[in-house]
Amino acid sequence: MIYLHKILPLLFSPLFFIISLIIIGIILKSKKTSFAGIIILIICSLPIVSGKLIAYLESDYELNKPSTVATADAIVVLSGMVNTIKNKNGLHYEWGDAVDRIFAGIDLFKLNKAPTLILTRGKLPWSIGVPEGEYLRDVAIKLGVPKKNILLVDDIRTNIEILARDLRNKCPNFNITIIIYPIEAFELIKSKEECGDQFDLILTDIEMPLMGGVELTRKIRNDLGISKDALPILAYSSREDKDIANQAITAGCNAYYIKPKDLRFIARNISKWVLNYYIPSKSIDRQDIVVNNTTLKGLNVIVADDQAINLFLIAKKVSNAGANVFQCSDGKDIIKLFQLDPTKYHLIITDINMGKVGGIDAAKEVRKIESNYNDKNDASCKVPIIALSGDGDKKFVMSLLNSGIDDYMLKGSNPKDLIRLSKFWVDYRFSIDILSQSGKNESNSSNNDVLEGDFTSLFSNKSEATEIADVFESDGKNIIEEIKNDKSKVNDLQKSIHKLKGSSRAIRSSKLFKYLSEINDLARNNKLPDDNNFDKKIEELFKKEVEFLRLEIEKKF
Repeated sequence: MIYLHKILPLLFSPLFFIISLIIIGIILKSKKTSFAGIIILIICSLPIVSGKLIAYLESDYELNKPSTVATADAIVVLSGMVNTIKNKNGLHYEWGDAVDRIFAGIDLFKLNKAPTLILTRGKLPWSIGVPEGEYLRDVAIKLGVPKKNILLVDDIRTNIEILARDLRNKCPNFNITIIIYPIEAFELIKSKEECGDQFDLILTDIEMPLMGGVELTRKIRNDLGISKDALPILAYSSREDKDIANQAITAGCNAYYIKPKDLRFIARNISKWVLNYYIPSKSIDRQDIVVNNTTLKGLNVIVADDQAINLFLIAKKVSNAGANVFQCSDGKDIIKLFQLDPTKYHLIITDINMGKVGGIDAAKEVRKIESNYNDKNDASCKVPIIALSGDGDKKFVMSLLNSGIDDYMLKGSNPKDLIRLSKFWVDYRFSIDILSQSGKNESNSSNNDVLEGDFTSLFSNKSEATEIADVFESDGKNIIEEIKNDKSKVNDLQKSIHKLKGSSRAIRSSKLFKYLSEINDLARNNKLPDDNNFDKKIEELFKKEVEFLRLEIEKKF
């Protein structure tokens, strides 16, 4: 189809007529015909002639002023304006003839003609370099299109610094604000609201002193009156506790994640809520997701769309990636399949607007079936659901994600990105313990019993890894002093132990984390360790941890 798109305009163009005239002259051995074709070609190619012809053709057309354009749900900037040049120094990008598209789109966006600016990521088969939309995104940001403002709230600095670096590396259009104390976070959110401004998303820890993530969320929703659709709040905790998760959701959180497992992949989970086009390119074992006939091999995937051609094309793409595809033309068919066996399917890809039962209603029913099955069988099944939609409006996307759908993709996006997103969600959802699985293998290979996994793999260079190690060492020393001072006060001790435990988990510790977990469990039950020298043991393990961190950094970089 892409080749037809390029060839058909040529067949009906003046250039094709002239070339045909020359060829006919050659075939009929008519010098006059060929000569006439060549003369016409030369004359029409002269700038003075071609310029007047184009001016004549466009004389009846007038460009609309951006200020006169009506408001819309989104501004879509079509690709085809950037040329990629490859030389010995790498790839370079330069503007083509249609460069006015991106500048018009930016002008419209700045005038608030739509809340979303969509830059397409399609690539021609012969293209090189990054998709044009990625290059244009950076251009748009430089020219004043605002970044997504993300607020991170966590009292453990090591956690929050690692998280912030991961997000900045994967999503350069995120403007990250870090706050350690929830009370300060609330005051900042309140002041921004009073000025008519606000963050695009908040990610908060649950367990923090003085004010936890649940209370922070409740105050934002109730005291400030900011709804879940207007400001997504994502909560995370190290405790896989249904009661805590329910408290967070009831308070007004849009989603609840488990650290460190879920936070390894938080970039996509944040991106989907703020309409940011970031598709994970790495699998759980941090290998590139290569799209071929084995990417989804052996997976059972339900594909639903009431348009036969759309259903055929999507099913074909998924099938070509190795999956077993079950086709549905309506949401009720999804429900029927799922009722027969709630554990059979690894993924559901569904259209939203369908005949009798749409994708949202089908997703809600699937979640009910799962809940009943899990309650009866003491299980935790939750099939990933990806919605395909032509609507990128923020309110609409919020309604999707708040209805039990895990993710979405705009129709017309790069087909390979759908496969990558599918692979991401299947790996993410069906991995029982991402960190322990990968960490176990890595710790065996590094032959140490101090670090669980490769700490350095979290970073792209020595400077980043060293900076986090410095933060961990500095904070750790301060927390250990708190532990020494509070060793007889159970409540204060538990808070200090909790902070150091979180930091040690963030840098993938082994012995220190386990020992701190044991003391933390005792303190939760208002008990102290039998060994009165537990603070000295913590300090000893901590020093060994820091030493190993430094060695690992030197080895890697």
